Amino acid sequence: MINLAQEGFSHEQVLQALQFQEGRRQMRYELWLLRGETAIYPLPLRDFSFTCDCLADVKYTGRFTFQSLPDIRWRSDRLQLRMVLTLKGKELIYPFPRLRAARISGDRMLTVTACDETAILSQSSLGERPLIRAGTRYTSFLTGLLEKAGFSHVLITPSDALFSADREDWEPETSLASLCSQLLSEIGYRSLEATRLGGIRSGPYEPPGPLHAKISYHEKNSILLPGCSRELMNDCCPNRFIGYVSNPEQPPMQYEYLNNNPASPTSPHNNGGYTITAVRRFDSIADRESLEKNVRRWALETEALYEYLELQTAPMPHHEVQEVLFIDCREASGLYTEIGWTLEREQMTHRLRRCRMD
Repeated sequence: MINLAQEGFSHEQVLQALQFQEGRRQMRYELWLLRGETAIYPLPLRDFSFTCDCLADVKYTGRFTFQSLPDIRWRSDRLQLRMVLTLKGKELIYPFPRLRAARISGDRMLTVTACDETAILSQSSLGERPLIRAGTRYTSFLTGLLEKAGFSHVLITPSDALFSADREDWEPETSLASLCSQLLSEIGYRSLEATRLGGIRSGPYEPPGPLHAKISYHEKNSILLPGCSRELMNDCCPNRFIGYVSNPEQPPMQYEYLNNNPASPTSPHNNGGYTITAVRRFDSIADRESLEKNVRRWALETEALYEYLELQTAPMPHHEVQEVLFIDCREASGLYTEIGWTLEREQMTHRLRRCRMD
């Protein structure tokens, strides 16, 4: 979640203004052309949609319609959408992650489809077979690899996890995205995501819980728009999870997790008494702790597929990737993980997945 505090106003004061506490809010959008770290000028924006999808390799995408200008350098310039809120005579500026144009169509009026900087990872191969020596820190290797590829602001939370053996697993044609995704998974980290100020980051995965719910929407909030769709998934999901490592260069490891929580909809207590087993083989893993984290995350995400919720609010600028939200409205109540959102001029659509069902 973005901290909304600016210009002497606290986060809570800005949030109250966004929630129409005084009956209205003054807000507009700007689309800026960025050249390096410099904002060149605002583009004459006609229409847009801006989407975050936490399940996608490239988390942020946008579609913009604006009047063509002659001096845009499409290969190197970036686009940045900003929400500008006027509060007591001061302008508060909330930028969204910068995007690079992927497809441009039109003549005088352009329609541009754009995506965040992590798209470069899928488009770039390693070029050579990397050799990673035993004892190398996972996070140090990843940071160096990304910096060598041209990313200047790499924010990966340091970890003590080390490669236990020499690794030379990847062909030269392997994409940077594939390598990074695999290694982050091996230490129980989230996939890479773009930041609002031009960097990319990752950190340890944390199961969603009440302490992570920093955003809430209530029936009484005037920003919660009418209409809500809800979908329940009633598949027979596994409740016993076994993960093991099969690699001659690593000692054998296995971890089993049994979901026997009587409050869980997938536990034997609630599915008619059945134990349903799922097994996953990991080619490599950093250590036993990382194996346990991966298996528990797998189990949690399997359960989280149980219920989906989609709702609309007035546009809000402080959502990032995979927020945990508390929802209290007529159709639903409880903790949800936000798997995606789409921002348009007049509304914001949130796609949510329940963290647990009691």
